[in-house]
Amino acid sequence: MAASGCQLAPTKVWNLEQVHAPDGSPKRRGNLKGDLEYLLGNVFAGSNFGGAEFQAEAQREERIEDPFGTCLENVLALGHCTRDEKVAGLQASAFAWLAVDCTYMLSRERCVLALGDLAQALDLSKAAAPPSGEPTSPEGVKALFDELVSTVRQVVVEPGLAGDSLAQIAGRVRAAPLDRQGALRLLRATSGLLAEGEGGAVLAPLRALRLELARRCTVMALRAAYDDPHGRVRAAALEAGLRAFPSERAQRLRWALVDPMEGVEARGEVSLRALQLLARYGLPVSDDQTPEELARTWRELLLQVLRMQVDGPHTTAACRALAKVTGQPPTLLPEVWLARWRGNAAAEDGSGPGTGANP
Repeated sequence: MAASGCQLAPTKVWNLEQVHAPDGSPKRRGNLKGDLEYLLGNVFAGSNFGGAEFQAEAQREERIEDPFGTCLENVLALGHCTRDEKVAGLQASAFAWLAVDCTYMLSRERCVLALGDLAQALDLSKAAAPPSGEPTSPEGVKALFDELVSTVRQVVVEPGLAGDSLAQIAGRVRAAPLDRQGALRLLRATSGLLAEGEGGAVLAPLRALRLELARRCTVMALRAAYDDPHGRVRAAALEAGLRAFPSERAQRLRWALVDPMEGVEARGEVSLRALQLLARYGLPVSDDQTPEELARTWRELLLQVLRMQVDGPHTTAACRALAKVTGQPPTLLPEVWLARWRGNAAAEDGSGPGTGANP
């Protein structure tokens, strides 16, 4: 099964590169390929099969009628590829690019959700803290890129004379304070250099670097998606982030409900997703509050949502979340929850029935 993933994933990445310019905008001409066509094209690329005319035809670009639909189709297919370390590197490079840069909102949303799944497979808890400092310039990234390529070529040609040269350049790449674009470029380089095979022990430093860069790109893209201009993408970032960054769950759920997010289109998608996640999974763990304090805080926040009467979906989701958070009998009637809150408040004040307090 892993082999099929390795064979299919490069085709999907190729097609995604064909339908996008480097800045993520759509292209109307490209050389899209099917899985078998891509595989055979690679087999024949280094031969004289068919002559120059055949080779030219294999590289001919055609009009792409629906770049957005083609993008989404290949994003979904790439996400379903059976994953090993090679496929994970390809997924990270494509999803971390398009989750932020693609101009098609639905593709950004799907890439962000896919990054949430990938984050668990990559085990971000093992990711090294990113180096601090001013991001490495494009010229600095190119220098690292060139040195990485030349070192790998030397190691492959004369592995017995390689020493620790590959480990040294891999260490310099790790130590560089890269932005997302720089990390993506170097991740693509490592994936390209390992495309023909994993290389055994001699290329172990390169495989480790690919994994580290995949983690770094995943983290940076997910954090960038929190600032997306569309609420659906931010909602996807919230859901993916709860999986990728478990220690931030309480903070992010609260952000989704109370941050005004001025200027964000479909801002309600973010708060609705937070309520749905609370209803499904319950309260997150918090280091700053006891379980009782956390339950009280969220109960009051959810009741505020009911009092605001945002819309039907928010009300329904808030009622379900309250049932999960409080353990009380579920009901979708907001007036029941508000009456329960008044009753609980009266009991806590010692002003139960007969004390003159309002019920």
